[in-house]
Amino acid sequence: MKELWAVLDSKYQRFCNYTSIGGDDISAETDVPTEPIENGKLAAYNKIIKPFQVKVTLLFDGAYSNQEQALAQIEAARQGTALFIVVTPSQVFKNCSLVNYDYTRSQSGGAHLLAVDCSFSEILSVNQNKGRYVPKNPTSANKVAEGKKQQTTAIGAVVKSARERAGK
Repeated sequence: MKELWAVLDSKYQRFCNYTSIGGDDISAETDVPTEPIENGKLAAYNKIIKPFQVKVTLLFDGAYSNQEQALAQIEAARQGTALFIVVTPSQVFKNCSLVNYDYTRSQSGGAHLLAVDCSFSEILSVNQNKGRYVPKNPTSANKVAEGKKQQTTAIGAVVKSARERAGK
């Protein structure tokens, strides 16, 4: 079985023109929040699953201008909101956002070779059911006391004055 490595965009196209992927580093973490209670004890609550972190090393060789173009694409992805799919031989990670990258060129690794460590974080989406309150019978609500109203328009003042003169 051939090992498959890839970083894909939302259209399942390869992200930037990397030559190969040098490796991955996966991190998954949870947390159990605690709250102090009496006698110095702690109460533990629900377990919180934190987003996974995936770090892949993208390798580039070839012309320096192509490497610079790839770095510009990586920087644009870091600043943008695009989501990626990271495929490793062991697992497929969806809804990943590029949050960090660093790169190196070295004489020992070949000055023409660019290695970029890209860190992706899972974006967890939450379904928020924003319900709307609808009373069973909207006319059954009590009227709110509004107090006396005074007319503020000139026509209202004229009508009021005419009624007072007519004795109504």
